Amino acid sequence: MNKVNKILGGPFLKYKKAIAFDIVDTDGIMTFSWSWKNDVLDKLKAKDGVYTLITNRRDCNAEELLVLYKSRNGIESRFRD
Repeated sequence: MNKVNKILGGPFLKYKKAIAFDIVDTDGIMTFSWSWKNDVLDKLKAKDGVYTLITNRRDCNAEELLVLYKSRNGIESRFRD
């Protein structure tokens, strides 16, 4: 079970709840099976890549705000250095 949790960690963690898995021991032979929980997966897919940006700026449209947001990493890294 630890190996399964390790594989489903990191970037795949959000998909862990969309996977049903079972490990069965039959006379010392371990069998692993899994399947997608399609209802949960569909909900995750609908939200994947969607971000909410909240701002008090009134001088930018949605596209301009997204460009500003995406460019923040360069600015923030200069303050760290």
